[in-house]
Amino acid sequence: MQILIIRRTLLWRFLLLVCLLLHSSVAFVSRPSTTCSSTTHLFVANNNSVRPSSGVTSGLIATLAEQALRRRLQGQAYVKFDVTASSSDMLLQGRVGPVSVRGRTWKSPRGLTCRAIEAKVDVCELDMSKIVAQRKLLLTQPALGESFIAMNAHDFGNFLVHPLIRPPQVQQQVDSTTTTNGESVVIQFNSDHVTIDPVAKTVCFQGDFMNETWEFTLSRTNKQAVVTTKKSTTTTNDNDNNDNAMALSQAMTNFFNHLEVELDGTFLAYKDMSITDKGASPSLMLKLGITVYKFPAPGVPF
Repeated sequence: MQILIIRRTLLWRFLLLVCLLLHSSVAFVSRPSTTCSSTTHLFVANNNSVRPSSGVTSGLIATLAEQALRRRLQGQAYVKFDVTASSSDMLLQGRVGPVSVRGRTWKSPRGLTCRAIEAKVDVCELDMSKIVAQRKLLLTQPALGESFIAMNAHDFGNFLVHPLIRPPQVQQQVDSTTTTNGESVVIQFNSDHVTIDPVAKTVCFQGDFMNETWEFTLSRTNKQAVVTTKKSTTTTNDNDNNDNAMALSQAMTNFFNHLEVELDGTFLAYKDMSITDKGASPSLMLKLGITVYKFPAPGVPF
């Protein structure tokens, strides 16, 4: 009975934290549905995803995972998970996985939103001695996976201004005729005026730099993000504008290609992007790598 209780506690905590991690990544389905059900769905686990020998039914895991996600998400239209776990893997090797999570129209308490999400962590290797002795869930090896996130223009605007996103600093070009540069200035992203063009395969958005508004155009070349920049309004000093535009373009291109978001020991890193017109509105698809060094505390905001 004690082992069964430990197993249930392990899976409940594992699923709660994985759902939190994968959502903050915000991973999303590569082909979002054109419609979202207005009915709140429960987690539905594949009957084959949890082997009977594990001693835990798929219905129990589904119920516990649903309750966990309901506490973490402010809103959602659909959630589903699949988990594979056997008693021999868990007790002898401390191994659980793979675990995958899918959903639509998720919203976090701090305003992070997406149209659809799909994420998977292949294997989690846990320290069973810590679980038994201290009831702590610790990884013996980093857990690796990947996620896909679908964001419409509104979602991408929320993403840009979310507290977990740290905009790049750009060195101000003081004098275009010399090599003298000014101090670094942080770009302030705007959540409004985001447009996704499925024909041109671009995402356009704005940000403020040096008290002026700049327009950024995000596109993809050979799996690399590329950002071009221009000033929203022209001024008489075109040379300085060009110098600052070049500096902004380079900084923004590096920002997206090296994008990494940390959530208390879990890292989400940019891998690729695409743009689709499937669904109710055009969407930006982000592919993110997932590396979990430790599970975040349940109270960590996102």
